Amino acid sequence: MRTINLIGNRSVTIDKEVIATAVRLSIKSSSPAYTLSMKLIPGLCWCKTNNLMALYDTEINEAITERVSYARKLVKKSLHKLI
Repeated sequence: MRTINLIGNRSVTIDKEVIATAVRLSIKSSSPAYTLSMKLIPGLCWCKTNNLMALYDTEINEAITERVSYARKLVKKSLHKLI
Protein backbone atom coordinates (compact mmCIF):
# COMPACT_ATOMS: atom_id res chain seq x y z
CA MET A 1 0.00 0.00 0.00
CA ARG A 2 1.13 3.50 -0.81
CA THR A 3 0.08 6.34 1.50
CA ILE A 4 -1.02 9.56 -0.18
CA ASN A 5 -2.16 12.65 1.73
CA LEU A 6 -5.17 13.77 -0.30
CA ILE A 7 -7.44 15.55 2.14
CA GLY A 8 -6.15 17.86 4.83
CA ASN A 9 -4.38 15.96 7.56
CA ARG A 10 -5.91 12.56 6.71
CA SER A 11 -3.66 9.83 5.41
CA VAL A 12 -5.33 7.93 2.61
CA THR A 13 -3.87 4.64 1.44
CA ILE A 14 -4.47 3.29 -2.03
CA ASP A 15 -3.09 0.06 -3.46
CA LYS A 16 -0.41 0.61 -6.11
CA GLU A 17 -2.30 -1.67 -8.51
CA VAL A 18 -5.39 0.57 -8.27
CA ILE A 19 -3.26 3.61 -9.11
CA ALA A 20 -1.52 1.84 -12.00
CA THR A 21 -4.81 0.62 -13.46
CA ALA A 22 -6.40 4.06 -13.15
CA VAL A 23 -3.46 5.76 -14.87
CA ARG A 24 -3.32 3.16 -17.66
CA LEU A 25 -7.04 3.48 -18.39
CA SER A 26 -7.00 7.29 -18.22
CA ILE A 27 -4.20 7.48 -20.78
CA LYS A 28 -6.31 5.48 -23.23
CA SER A 29 -9.52 7.41 -22.48
CA SER A 30 -10.99 10.32 -24.41
CA SER A 31 -11.64 12.11 -21.08
CA PRO A 32 -8.65 11.16 -18.92
CA ALA A 33 -9.47 13.29 -15.86
CA TYR A 34 -12.93 11.75 -15.51
CA THR A 35 -11.62 8.21 -15.98
CA LEU A 36 -8.79 8.73 -13.51
CA SER A 37 -11.05 10.10 -10.78
CA MET A 38 -13.72 7.44 -11.31
CA LYS A 39 -11.13 4.66 -11.04
CA LEU A 40 -9.40 6.14 -7.96
CA ILE A 41 -12.49 6.99 -5.91
CA PRO A 42 -13.50 3.34 -5.33
CA GLY A 43 -9.97 2.78 -4.04
CA LEU A 44 -10.73 5.26 -1.29
CA CYS A 45 -13.60 3.12 0.05
CA TRP A 46 -11.10 1.20 2.18
CA CYS A 47 -12.20 3.46 5.05
CA LYS A 48 -15.45 1.56 5.55
CA THR A 49 -13.78 -1.84 5.48
CA ASN A 50 -11.19 -0.74 8.04
CA ASN A 51 -13.80 0.79 10.39
CA LEU A 52 -12.49 4.29 9.81
CA MET A 53 -14.50 7.43 9.26
CA ALA A 54 -15.74 7.38 5.68
CA LEU A 55 -14.94 10.27 3.38
CA TYR A 56 -17.91 12.43 2.52
CA ASP A 57 -18.73 13.39 -1.06
CA THR A 58 -17.96 17.04 -0.30
CA GLU A 59 -14.46 16.13 0.93
CA ILE A 60 -13.80 14.03 -2.17
CA ASN A 61 -15.11 16.83 -4.39
CA GLU A 62 -12.91 19.42 -2.65
CA ALA A 63 -9.84 17.21 -3.01
CA ILE A 64 -10.47 16.62 -6.71
CA THR A 65 -11.13 20.32 -7.31
CA GLU A 66 -7.92 21.27 -5.51
CA ARG A 67 -5.81 18.79 -7.50
CA VAL A 68 -7.37 19.83 -10.82
CA SER A 69 -6.71 23.48 -10.02
CA TYR A 70 -3.08 22.70 -9.18
CA ALA A 71 -2.67 20.68 -12.38
CA ARG A 72 -4.05 23.58 -14.44
CA LYS A 73 -1.53 25.96 -12.84
CA LEU A 74 1.30 23.58 -13.74
CA VAL A 75 0.08 23.34 -17.33
CA LYS A 76 -0.13 27.14 -17.63
CA LYS A 77 3.42 27.52 -16.27
CA SER A 78 4.79 24.95 -18.70
CA LEU A 79 2.98 26.61 -21.63
CA HIS A 80 4.41 30.03 -20.71
CA LYS A 81 7.92 28.53 -20.68
CA LEU A 82 7.40 27.19 -24.20
CA ILE A 83 6.29 30.56 -25.56
